[in-house]
Amino acid sequence: MIPSKNTAKRKKTLFYSTTVQNSQKNIVPFGQVVLEDENLWKQINVIRKIVGYEGRKEASCADELKALYIFTGVEPPTSLHENSIHPLEIKEKLQFLMCILGIKSNET
Repeated sequence: MIPSKNTAKRKKTLFYSTTVQNSQKNIVPFGQVVLEDENLWKQINVIRKIVGYEGRKEASCADELKALYIFTGVEPPTSLHENSIHPLEIKEKLQFLMCILGIKSNET
């Protein structure tokens, strides 16, 4: 069954929201979250190669990032221990680890 244009439009309007500083809402389109997840995995794989981590791949970005923190000798942030963590927070923790390791990010 081929989705109609209306179905495609509805899928594009799905949003994730999270609270950020000053109790403002940060709303991210669903498609951007999926794209962000792919970019996170690419960056995680780059870090794995640079530091020589050959452990098994974890099921989620958060678990994989936690494993990389432990492997590099850095205590993982407590938020990585939570079951549901927003992709934007994972991105922030990933960039922090990259900074510690001296890896430049291609993102601004």
